[in-house]
Amino acid sequence: MAQARWQQLAETIHADLQSLPPGSPMPAEADLAESYGVAKMTVAQALQHLASQGFVTRVRGHGTVTRDSRPILLHTSRHSAAARGAKAGGPWSVAVANAGMSPTVKLLRVVRVTDLPEYVAEVFSEEMIRRDRLMSADGQPAALSVSWIPARIADGTRLAGPVMMPEGTYAVLREIGHRVTRAVETVRSRPAADAERKALQLPKGAPALAVERISYYAGGAPIEFLETVADATRVSIQHSIDL
Repeated sequence: MAQARWQQLAETIHADLQSLPPGSPMPAEADLAESYGVAKMTVAQALQHLASQGFVTRVRGHGTVTRDSRPILLHTSRHSAAARGAKAGGPWSVAVANAGMSPTVKLLRVVRVTDLPEYVAEVFSEEMIRRDRLMSADGQPAALSVSWIPARIADGTRLAGPVMMPEGTYAVLREIGHRVTRAVETVRSRPAADAERKALQLPKGAPALAVERISYYAGGAPIEFLETVADATRVSIQHSIDL
């Protein structure tokens, strides 16, 4: 069956996008229609398809811009290295740098929480410090991370304050005398929630990589609950298993 005109156009535009750097603004739909010799409606359908595939994104006030699709591979070995005191940087910074991009982590908020959500209350039953971060690669948001740490451990340290920790949470915990010795991680795919989708600039219905990690320290007690939601079209996780 022959492709619809908008599908053909979407493939052509996608091929043309390869020569543009991520974040490049695209011409207005009327200009694209004139350039490709098609109706404006055909352009709108093609752009909508490209947005649903994560190749472009609609940014309010900026129109349609190209999205970065370069992959980011997170190695869980970096968490082990940080727990042992390695100084090479946090797992996100290392993964993005290895992909040839510039990493940034924006601290969104640090709050003290007593009324815990049910999934955190299953692990902890005390006052917690919650740290929300937005992680980007070359300026393109790619992951949201929420860390929960007992207030009795975080109080009086950088963990409880509105400051960045470029070396990572495990390294800071080690500095204050709490070395992480074990972690249990659950990974699943699900649709991104509206707030997540907006923060990560994902198209509606886009898949998200949802990761929950419970970290433990000496004696087997939990010390951190970490939840991360990432752009599943870009971010993957690699585990190394000794057998």
